[in-house]
Amino acid sequence: IMGSLHMTVQTAVLIETLTALGAQVRWASCNIFSTQDHAAAAVAVGPNGTPEDPQGVPVYAWKGETLEEYWWCTEQVLIWPADASGHTGPNLILDDGGDATLLVHKGKEYELAGAVPDPAGADSEEFAVVLGLLQRSLVEDPTRWTKIADGIKGVTEETTTGVHRLYEMMREGKLLFPAINVNDSVTKSKFD
Repeated sequence: IMGSLHMTVQTAVLIETLTALGAQVRWASCNIFSTQDHAAAAVAVGPNGTPEDPQGVPVYAWKGETLEEYWWCTEQVLIWPADASGHTGPNLILDDGGDATLLVHKGKEYELAGAVPDPAGADSEEFAVVLGLLQRSLVEDPTRWTKIADGIKGVTEETTTGVHRLYEMMREGKLLFPAINVNDSVTKSKFD
């Protein structure tokens, strides 16, 4: 499971629960300012580790990330060591805001096209960072995002913006895997 949710104490409890149930987990924050560094450190160290010898969950999040750091962190939690079948990514995304889902979709789209648009033509500073990351990635491994996307069984999304992106991709026939709209769930207030 790859998570892109606010890295808080509450999220740490979710991560501990998932790992106690047997899940392999990697985590990034969905916001450059929301990470509680002590919670991220505790999850990374784990119950049996030390700061010098962390034994916990890989966490790529700290409060005050730059845009470049934020997208690098998101990339890192999507790239896993190969499992027995050779798969190198998560099979489930827990997303808040849709950024992890966007990165996988754009990565595969541009791999299939054989090129990434010039970041200088991006409509925002943030999307220029995404395009730069994907340009680098295409050079390093021209099938990385296709392999990652093909191994994902689904995504959960808990924001209105992220859900709208998913519905748009579905209408356009571009949604690569099933999605669960947590945002409109009757239990949404319990998740928040």
